[in-house]
Parts: sequence; C-alpha cells; structure tokens
Amino acid sequence: MHALAENVVLFDGDCVLCSRVVQWMLPRDKRRVFRYASLTSAFARGHLPTHLVHDNATIVLLENRGRISTRSTAVLRILRHLGAAWNILAALLLLVPRVLRDAFYDWIAHNRYRWFGRRQQCLVPTADVRHLFYD
Repeated sequence: MHALAENVVLFDGDCVLCSRVVQWMLPRDKRRVFRYASLTSAFARGHLPTHLVHDNATIVLLENRGRISTRSTAVLRILRHLGAAWNILAALLLLVPRVLRDAFYDWIAHNRYRWFGRRQQCLVPTADVRHLFYD
C-alpha cells in the first residue's frame, strides 16, 4: 500500500443506502476532497489492509495522510471534510461515546439490505462526476 494523493470513500456498491449517501455527498463536496470506489473494486483490494477487505464494512475512509477510518468514525470524519455546518454536526456527534455510535452504526449496517434494498448493479456515476470514481 502507498500513500494516496486524495481522500477516498470506499462504500458498499450493492447497498442502496450506501449509494444514496455517496450521491448525497457529491453536491456537498464543493472542494472535491473525496474520490470514491466500491469496497469490492480492484482499487479497494489494492489499498485496504487484508483484515478490512474481509470485514463486513459498509463505508471506509482512506485519508491522504494514511489514516483509515471505519464505521461511525469514518462517517464523522467525512462530515468534517464537507464544511462548516457538517463539521459542527460531527463535533456534536463526537460527544457520543464511540461504543454507542458504533453500536448504532452496526445496527443500521446489519439491516441495510432489508430496510433499503440491494442494487442489481453498482452505482454508475454521471459523466460530470465520473472522474471522481475509481474502478
């Protein structure tokens, strides 16, 4: 694994909720600090430690400084990159103990397919944001 030039959000491309979160992020990432890839992509396999490739992760943040965040911490770190209002929300949520945040995250992750569904194919980005996605 080598250092990345950008922050990369790895997400469960089969999950409707996860794909919607990425679609929600795109217009809010005005500074374009993120790139995106599916957790099952060759990019993810080449950049994730082996124990995370086989983990039941739904979202992973690979930061250009070498930090890897998962679960609720990944969500909060993503929010912090999106700007002032989202940074304030992340700061407030950081007051919740991680064990509680992760338990809530795991509950949603465990039920994501049942509640939101499963995509038949991975998210296909539009032409104007295609350059932000790794295969």
